[in-house]
Amino acid sequence: MQGHARRLALAALGGASLMGVGMVLGIGLAGRLSSQPAGAQPPSAAVTLAGQQAMEQILHASTAASGESFALATGLIDQDAEGVYLLDFATGELKCMVLNQRTRQFSATFATNVTRELGVAKNPSYLMVTGEMSFPRGGGMMRPALSVVYVVDSSTGNMVAYGIPWHRDVGGVAGQPQSGPLVPLDAIRVRNIAVTP
Repeated sequence: MQGHARRLALAALGGASLMGVGMVLGIGLAGRLSSQPAGAQPPSAAVTLAGQQAMEQILHASTAASGESFALATGLIDQDAEGVYLLDFATGELKCMVLNQRTRQFSATFATNVTRELGVAKNPSYLMVTGEMSFPRGGGMMRPALSVVYVVDSSTGNMVAYGIPWHRDVGGVAGQPQSGPLVPLDAIRVRNIAVTP
């Protein structure tokens, strides 16, 4: 009988110990959660949010390709519009064409000739990429596009950055045709030493 009473007492003591450990862990966990800043998310939600942000960056990524005669690149013009930049190696003509989301047609065209700003000699060798840029936007109707196109002539070592004065209410919202120049923003020499073939 005493052995049975001893086993019951040990079982009760073990159960009480487990309850005590559970309470300590529960209080500690509650303290950790309450000490997180307002709006903080559990690790699984943070991982999901990080994945969504990475996916958004992938969806907004620019692309570029080059062949023997042309270079082609894409870049954001506005939140709802993307432009395709096309550089003709034979003429030096650089164009940006923008599809309208309503009409599904190219309704905006911007153009320039890069030979003047680049100081191109006889045999240019062009490279072209785009990059996102968030310029300060004033209260006027004309606002800079969200991308800049960079053109390099590797034969001279000169590079020029071009931007677009975008009229969102005309080209993006109303769907009316829009055209204008690709504006040189800055030019820089990326090679300081002349290279002879």
